[in-house]
Amino acid sequence: MTQFCSDCSVEAGEKFFASAPRTEHWILVEYTGAWGAKAIPESDLAPEVKAKLNGWADNIPFTKVLFIKQGAMGATVRVFVALTNESSPVLYKFELASYEALLSFDLDAVLRRDPQFDANVQRDPLVLVCTNGRRDVSCAKYGLPVYTAFAEQTPGWAWEVTHVGGHRFAGTLVTLPDGVMYGRISPDDVSALVAAQRNRALVVEKTRGRAFFDAPVQAAEYFLRGSTGIATLSGVCFESIRQPEENVWSVRFSVAHDNELHEVHVRREMSPWTVYESTTDEAPRQVPQFHLVEQHTVRRKAPRCEG
Repeated sequence: MTQFCSDCSVEAGEKFFASAPRTEHWILVEYTGAWGAKAIPESDLAPEVKAKLNGWADNIPFTKVLFIKQGAMGATVRVFVALTNESSPVLYKFELASYEALLSFDLDAVLRRDPQFDANVQRDPLVLVCTNGRRDVSCAKYGLPVYTAFAEQTPGWAWEVTHVGGHRFAGTLVTLPDGVMYGRISPDDVSALVAAQRNRALVVEKTRGRAFFDAPVQAAEYFLRGSTGIATLSGVCFESIRQPEENVWSVRFSVAHDNELHEVHVRREMSPWTVYESTTDEAPRQVPQFHLVEQHTVRRKAPRCEG
């Protein structure tokens, strides 16, 4: 009987906050052919197109290049580029005549937000739900029902995606351009996630992290939002991080509602228990977990956050 890695993670009591892989650039290519465990190499795209996509992923720091699908393809290939950060996230949409058009696609200009692409900015968000069962069966088992629920409630927002990372937290998804990653999502959670997205907020207890932050910042933000009840994206703003000792970080945030700096100290330790990171792993292993050490406020004269 298959032991799903996602079920193993739940049984072990693994916490999934601070587990979002660091990602600042999301390059999404519509592809409705068969998705393999390694989607781009196993696709039917021309070798030079595969090389272009893999080159972007390998050579641009903090970049994911993924396949997406949303029913049958039309006459064009839809491509999205999301640039995620705290202050000015943006999502671009392009329609290309063919996959070969990717060979001349000026990604560098898009990444520097060249004004020539202002007309390509998309205002509606994307919700990418990992459903690639060839990568891990947990994603198909738990991701497909979540994708279906999103597609019913928000036509046009939801896309299936090949792999966002962390399939043991299936159903997993990311909202763009905000870059918020969620884990252990069920269809029952979808209404709350839709409402949060419309209100420029997040569902804290389901958040893996804002992916453009490193893991210690994700952990500190999770603890701060949990203690203050602040769910709006703009209500908490990252200020600085320092590492006073090994596996301990001190992270400062400004918070809109009290005009103060909040300092959160977190510690990373390896778990005393083991989990399967993938369903096909031969053996379980320990994984890092973050713990709250201390939290306090530091008086500040002027707020940076807008609330």
